[in-house]
Amino acid sequence: MGLSRVHLYRNVKALNGLTATEWLRHYRLKQATRLLQAGCWVSDAAYQVSFESPAYLAKCFRELYGLTPTDFRNQPTDRPI
Repeated sequence: MGLSRVHLYRNVKALNGLTATEWLRHYRLKQATRLLQAGCWVSDAAYQVSFESPAYLAKCFRELYGLTPTDFRNQPTDRPI
């Protein structure tokens, strides 16, 4: 690509207001919501979207969405996130 890692990270942050790490975490959490809505267990969703543990998924999920993955999974599926 011809960009240094630092330059790439700066461009990503300028485009969406998130660091590359934050953007990737948000993307993975969004994928986890889809798995949970489909009935996937929290532990399975965590590993499928490459979180190191279900506990870390739960921590990040709660910080972003304000509820636990289990609470989200048990809600009706017509609720948009």
